[in-house]
Amino acid sequence: MALVLALFFAPVGPGVPAGVLLARHLPLTPAATFGLYALSDAIAAIVCHPLFALLRRHGRNVKPIRWLGRRLLSLAMIGVRAPESGGTAHALSRIATVGFGVDVYTAGMMATDLLWFAVLLGTSLAAASIADDDRFIALVMIVAMIVIPRLARRFVPALRPDAR
Repeated sequence: MALVLALFFAPVGPGVPAGVLLARHLPLTPAATFGLYALSDAIAAIVCHPLFALLRRHGRNVKPIRWLGRRLLSLAMIGVRAPESGGTAHALSRIATVGFGVDVYTAGMMATDLLWFAVLLGTSLAAASIADDDRFIALVMIVAMIVIPRLARRFVPALRPDAR
């Protein structure tokens, strides 16, 4: 269980999919897996929030930190259009992009991701009910991470880039 928690806490790489697959093999219940993910978010908030608050408060006044923050954010947003208006739905879409482009801690500075994790966990459980092959489950999760946001933008007008 500690390894599953550590994989969920890992800021980069395939932490979440690997953690879900490992949890499935232990076997952990979906509720326990979700609980471990929520715990990893809580630990990340306790550890990272003071640092983020300090950087946010003083980073604008320190040129190297401001420069580095802008460069990291622009790198994370490669391929994502800048918002034309500061709409909430578009901002949330960009937050999700940062979460997948950089890491969950960076996205966590802007919003929580437990709902998204629940969707991915449900996707992995549905895939596991079809086939008992970890490669198939991982592939389904990767496809879901790409397709679900696009479907959401198509069927939820507030998520579209042109939404005001």
